[in-house]
Amino acid sequence: MNIYKTIGVETAGYLINIIKWIIYVLLITIYLIFLPILVNAQYSVSVIKMNDLTFGNMLAGNNKTILPSGAGAALFQTSLVRTTGTNQGGKNGALDITVVFNLPNQLNNSGHSLSITFGPNSAMWANGSNINGAKSFDPTQQQQLKLKKNKDTYIWLGGTVNSSLSQWSGKYSNVITITVNALNN
Repeated sequence: MNIYKTIGVETAGYLINIIKWIIYVLLITIYLIFLPILVNAQYSVSVIKMNDLTFGNMLAGNNKTILPSGAGAALFQTSLVRTTGTNQGGKNGALDITVVFNLPNQLNNSGHSLSITFGPNSAMWANGSNINGAKSFDPTQQQQLKLKKNKDTYIWLGGTVNSSLSQWSGKYSNVITITVNALNN
């Protein structure tokens, strides 16, 4: 028995349109359910300076080392900031970054300079603000880190100043620049 003969051509066309609309609604529903999985998230990396590297008042002939885990160390907080999309970073919700410091070789005070050096263990990093268990690295070399979702990464920086006996006493300063780049954004 032919459906067109039983219900009529006009009714059959109406049923076909209803079936089409049901299929469209199902496809749209499936698309909306799976859209968050299909969208690639875009992230930027936020860096906030929490503390300056501070040696205090330098006296003539007084060398001073600030450990990255010690008082006076510079502290930087890095975070993932989602700009678009819904996923939480790259693989397993993490983002690989590189950290590069532009470090001075001297500090300045009113036309006087003081030598500063950074050794292979002058910097540390950790996922979270607890320095216990932080990993040491050489701030004169590019370092690759992994930022985790919902957990900031902290970077500490120390250094050593060498003061001669004829050194002008006082507070010395210079600019340290940290550059952080996302690798798998």
